[in-house]
Amino acid sequence: MPADAKSLPAANRRRRLHGGGFPSVLFEGAEPLDVRGYTPTPDFFVDLNLDQLVAAISAQWEEYDLKPFFRSPLRRVEAIRYRHEVFLDLEDSKLLGDVGKLTNGMRDVRVHSKLSSKLYHKFHKQMWFVHAVETYCDAVQKFADDLTGACLKSRGLRTFREYLMRYVESADFMALRDEAKAIAELRSQIRYSILIQVGSFTVQNFREEADYSAEVEATFEKFKQGAVSEYLATFNNAPEDMNHIEAKVLEFAARLNPEPFSRLSNYCARHADFLDSTIATFDREIQFYVSYLDQVAKLERSGLQFCLPEVSDRTKSVHCHDGFDIALALKLIVEGKPVVCNSFDLSGKERLIVVSGPSGR
Repeated sequence: MPADAKSLPAANRRRRLHGGGFPSVLFEGAEPLDVRGYTPTPDFFVDLNLDQLVAAISAQWEEYDLKPFFRSPLRRVEAIRYRHEVFLDLEDSKLLGDVGKLTNGMRDVRVHSKLSSKLYHKFHKQMWFVHAVETYCDAVQKFADDLTGACLKSRGLRTFREYLMRYVESADFMALRDEAKAIAELRSQIRYSILIQVGSFTVQNFREEADYSAEVEATFEKFKQGAVSEYLATFNNAPEDMNHIEAKVLEFAARLNPEPFSRLSNYCARHADFLDSTIATFDREIQFYVSYLDQVAKLERSGLQFCLPEVSDRTKSVHCHDGFDIALALKLIVEGKPVVCNSFDLSGKERLIVVSGPSGR
């Protein structure tokens, strides 16, 4: 452990301990590690309709801000191969499905965390915060379990798997997970009763009082004649709808059960920054691959074929068999029109090809 790590807050110490060893699933070694900021659209994107293509690919993934990744060129063959390796691994439908489950889990974490930050009442906020942590831990642990048996060949995913295994086996992660479960279990054991009077109510710990609703139902059971109309009121259980009465009931329940609620507050304060930055980065970067593969699948269902190009920095020859403009193909498929494929071969001193018109009828 670094000499100064013990003085760091737990969340920052986790980042210090686990932050090394996995730079990115997108950028190999010498490539830039962060393109989160504004990346202008290159002029040639519009000329080649790449702006339309990027817009189509990223349309359903707006929350991840993927466009900067597509606008940032790779300038080394090895960096391109690094991504191709990941694409080849993701040809495994099970692995792609496992990534999808992680994506859904992390999306739920963001939803619950955002909800927690917006809620007004203290204990309501904290309970949703713990729910977000539980969802996070479950999603991360499940993905780690899934990757354990996966046959990974790409450097990016193999290195991330090594990082993830260290992370889920760390004392910090296990404490984060186990304490969240313990708090949720304590909370589920709290039982209280409400005595409602005119203009007031009283909250007290449940003392095995009789269930009068069951007694009433049993008394009138003999009068039941066939199906009856349902007059039970339906309550809106949306988490953002806790009113001042419900909040007061929760406050009184906390006064009657100080230990679990004190533990809840302490836990939330200590783990306010629970999300591991490397896992959050992976969750964003892997969508670069997932979003592209989603578009590929749509085009393949229309009979078009894809492959990973062989890129070289030693020869200028260019060969393409049954190639097509992806942006144009997406447009033609929506219109129900066929896509015309073309082949070409530029070798030797050949450097120029003339495109006389769009490849569509």
